[in-house]
Amino acid sequence: ATKRVVVKRPDYAPPLANVATPNAVVTKGHRFDIYAGTPSVD
Repeated sequence: ATKRVVVKRPDYAPPLANVATPNAVVTKGHRFDIYAGTPSVD
């Protein structure tokens, strides 16, 4: 992804591939982990 990836996870689940993200939106029962994308090379 070139911009970002948002992953919906249960609030008790560990981050994907054990890579913590500085950006997350936490709700009552879920967490939305926001991973920055990689810039495309032209």
